[in-house]
Amino acid sequence: MLVSRKHVATIIAVLAMVVMSPFAVPIVAGFCMSIAGMPYQKGLERLGFSSRLAATLHTMSWMLLLALPAWLILETAVPALLALLRMPPRPGQILSEINTIPLVGQMLSGWLAPSLSTPLSSSRLAIWASGNAAELKTSVRHVWLLLAHIGIALLVAEVVARNHVALENAIGRVLAWASGDAEFSATLLQVLTRSIRSVMLGMLGVTLFNGALIGLLMALLKLPVWPVWGLAVSLLSTIPLGALIVIVMASLAMLTFKSWTSVLLFFVASNTVVLVADFLIKPKLTGARTEAPFMLVLLSILGGIEVFGLIGVMIGPVIVLTALELWRGWPER
Repeated sequence: MLVSRKHVATIIAVLAMVVMSPFAVPIVAGFCMSIAGMPYQKGLERLGFSSRLAATLHTMSWMLLLALPAWLILETAVPALLALLRMPPRPGQILSEINTIPLVGQMLSGWLAPSLSTPLSSSRLAIWASGNAAELKTSVRHVWLLLAHIGIALLVAEVVARNHVALENAIGRVLAWASGDAEFSATLLQVLTRSIRSVMLGMLGVTLFNGALIGLLMALLKLPVWPVWGLAVSLLSTIPLGALIVIVMASLAMLTFKSWTSVLLFFVASNTVVLVADFLIKPKLTGARTEAPFMLVLLSILGGIEVFGLIGVMIGPVIVLTALELWRGWPER
């Protein structure tokens, strides 16, 4: 027989992956969300909750956490932006405040002066919007896609949470059938699980680091409901530019009661924290459990983003850590 059943099944599986590739990000995100919250779900089951109810509560927890940043934007940042448009600050006042910043104040004020030559107002915003209509339409489309992907991720998390035992068994059978070696497939599944947990540990470290330090900055500046803002920073730190979105919205909210200098310093300091978390804390914690070299983990994160896009933040390190551990244990198997 020229074409075996394995060949046919492999071709069909590849075609299925191509069809589902536009939804790869929410599917992988849903799997990772479910894996990250699985200890919580199993804890509920040990308390006497049925597996179905525990899975539903697990998914609802993720839903509430994802809805929090949107609530903050609608309740705090948007009214602050509208207030700025109604009573725009004078450009001279902004530049004079920025000019008082030690060392870099004059450079920043000179750089911002052309942009502030025209006062901020609703009419200026309307002119800018009309000149960038195409980009704005694309942005609105991306927002709708983001909402749709969040919904898909939650559905995937629910399915995985309810059927995690059956899925683990099915994955094990597929690996054993594809490799023809049941022992190797079991080992591969264990290594893959450890790699995913290592990546989730790194992401958890980033969320705690960003939430604690940026939340502290918000507390020092007396941002209303700063613990909620800090939690929002933590939650969105798991995706590229997620923390930046919250920082921008928090900066807008602060402009209603803080000077431009204070807000600018907060913006710079917060983004410094995010950079340290992404390029130092995340690689260090991700490689801690598998004892992977720091530089290897960092390159796997950056390379994953370059090759796979947003999904590469999770896929890149998982693939590299799995390959590393299989290579280390190869002579023993």
